[in-house]
Amino acid sequence: MSNPPPDPGFRSLPAFAPPPAAARHPRRSPPLWPAAVALALTLAAVGPAAGEEDLIKRLIRSRSCPPAPSESAKHRMRLKAEGSRSLVTRLQFTQDGQRLVSHGDEHLIRVWDVAKGKQAFALGDKNTGFYHFALANDDRLVAAAWLPRSEKAKIHVYDLETKKLEGDFAPPNNLWKPFCIKPKTKHLIIGGGGKAQPEILEIETGRHVAVVGAKRDATRLAVSPDGKWLAIGPGPKGGKPVLWHLGEEKVVKEFEEFASTPDAFVFSPDGKGLAVLFWGSIVFYELGEKAWQAAYLLDLRKSVGGATAVAYSADGRFLAATGAQPGAVIWDLKKKELHAGFLAKTDASAIAVCFSPDGKTLAVGGNKGDVLLFDVPPLEKQDKEKKDKK
Repeated sequence: MSNPPPDPGFRSLPAFAPPPAAARHPRRSPPLWPAAVALALTLAAVGPAAGEEDLIKRLIRSRSCPPAPSESAKHRMRLKAEGSRSLVTRLQFTQDGQRLVSHGDEHLIRVWDVAKGKQAFALGDKNTGFYHFALANDDRLVAAAWLPRSEKAKIHVYDLETKKLEGDFAPPNNLWKPFCIKPKTKHLIIGGGGKAQPEILEIETGRHVAVVGAKRDATRLAVSPDGKWLAIGPGPKGGKPVLWHLGEEKVVKEFEEFASTPDAFVFSPDGKGLAVLFWGSIVFYELGEKAWQAAYLLDLRKSVGGATAVAYSADGRFLAATGAQPGAVIWDLKKKELHAGFLAKTDASAIAVCFSPDGKTLAVGGNKGDVLLFDVPPLEKQDKEKKDKK
């Protein structure tokens, strides 16, 4: 299968773009310094403003750098993709938690029956490669496909119950990434992919709804669960990452502290928190009364060798992170500490992670198309361990 045209803005997030053919593992290794120091070094080269320097100093002072947990948890179940050697790049549960959708760098989309622990079906073949997917609000599968014979991109919409293709359309400018689903609507937000500003389209028809007027293209996109905010990571045309208010149609924050596009943006379930993955560390932002502000920095180098992917639990209490070293940890956002000393034991470094809707299961992608399912320790276990230590 031939690859689509190269994306000059792509660096490290395969959930939003296919990895280069020569790259087996698209993630770069985290540097030997935390994100705040990396920010300081890069901004120093261009002369950061006083406000930016204050922010960097505050992040360094607030930095949490938890050690590696002493014990590791073994997976409850392995969803095994027979004959696959694919690195899993994206995971998402359906709203009822009964199915799990995975995507890998072999450009197939697999739908798993979680209760049975088996693959229900797969999408993709030598004539159609998939490079990204998202589940719509009604759990329909929206996937970006590349058709090598025609050198065209298409957005496909599938019914997961019938496994049938409900419709497809050619996106504007032949773009196929990145994209996300706007909550509580039937709209798709698709990035400019290094060519144009993001656009809002109807999922069913591809009809143009609006242009996101942030005056930059996008190689990273994330929309908040309440549908108010859109985080945009710019591509080769330049500009700083921004937060766009979808209702008021304006930029409400420009991330001056980042000298390059972050690896990922992930919003909290209530839409009032934002985790930004940058050079292996996580910078947390919170929505105050008037503006978004950086809260603190989580440095996971000691825990798992630096973060490679993050995901919030549905209740917003936990944040899971996979690492450059094999393993995944769970961070308690309320107590600001590792949850119950949990360390998911994985086969290799992973770049895909997600919680089940009930928060009891953590799914971590493998490097052979497999998905590992772990039981999330209850809060009572963490409290009991602390009591026993006393």
